[in-house]
Amino acid sequence: MRGIVAVVRALCPVLVGRESELTELEDALLAAIRGEGRMLLLAGDAGMGKTRLATELGERARGIGAAYLSGGCSDAPLALPYLPFLEALGNYVARADLAALRERLGRSAAELGNLFPRLGPAPSEAGDPSQAKLRFFEAILHLLEVVAAESGLLLVVEDLHGADASTRELLDFLARRLPGARVMVLGTFRAEEIGRKHPLLPNIQGWRRSGLAQVVELKPLDAGSVAGMVEAIFDDPAQADTGPFLHERCEGNPFVLEELLKEALDRGDIFQTKQGWGRKELTDFRLPKTVRDTILLRLERLQEGQVRMLRAAAVLGDSFKDSTLLAVAGQDLPAVQEALRPAFADSRGRLRRPGLD
Repeated sequence: MRGIVAVVRALCPVLVGRESELTELEDALLAAIRGEGRMLLLAGDAGMGKTRLATELGERARGIGAAYLSGGCSDAPLALPYLPFLEALGNYVARADLAALRERLGRSAAELGNLFPRLGPAPSEAGDPSQAKLRFFEAILHLLEVVAAESGLLLVVEDLHGADASTRELLDFLARRLPGARVMVLGTFRAEEIGRKHPLLPNIQGWRRSGLAQVVELKPLDAGSVAGMVEAIFDDPAQADTGPFLHERCEGNPFVLEELLKEALDRGDIFQTKQGWGRKELTDFRLPKTVRDTILLRLERLQEGQVRMLRAAAVLGDSFKDSTLLAVAGQDLPAVQEALRPAFADSRGRLRRPGLD
């Protein structure tokens, strides 16, 4: 039986329901190690397990002797340029034998001086800026190849929806130069963040059209996988009605499921007995604060008219007539159409109402 502390945190100790996606990523990694470098993008809504899956792949990369580096983007207004590369490669440079690394990098070491001062003084900024940027990008690729030289490299770049222009440019360069390298770049992004006007969208579309990257999309877990997560968390088979109930509540989102279970443990709805774990009747599972906070952050990015529509829709439920929405929202049809059009365009099929197009 799992320790009580591990269970109280309600974190699933194993990866459940992502076997096919993990196999696809592993196949790509093995191909990269053979010299068929490539970029893959892992897409999914918040809480779908992108980081968990990327971490699992990283552990498997280490298990076969490959290097594994990771860094994340930030949508903070003052985020540093090339932040995920600074984080991932900076950790490598900090641990490396500097003399040996400089020797292997040759002239590339100086080109990397601005990002990694330990490698030496940066070159002067005189000359054509576009050529200087190209030399810097080539130096980053050279550093990745040095890291990958022995057994290959998996580089994970998290939260691409928050990538700044410099990071997007460097990724575009790498996507075109990875074939032939022993490097796999795995980028993750929140699918719900990539609307029609998001700056990353043209990159994703271009990479897919040209075959420079493939997108692996994480779908919601099915009821069987939700029950499997519950069993793994408690080291105890879930009761027959627990899986379907929790699946309906969490909508197949692993993060939401874990938060629901943690809330149930905190409230005493799930409790330990001499025989194992028991639970009260399946009633009144509350939405955890952390999930509410996630929803509130999304609402803050919406326009006022869209928020009014959401409030009205929340009262009406999952499906309703447009005439009912008009009445509850207190808006005329053109106002409702204008507020909902972006939501329908970016919902990837979750919202359907032909009458409002």
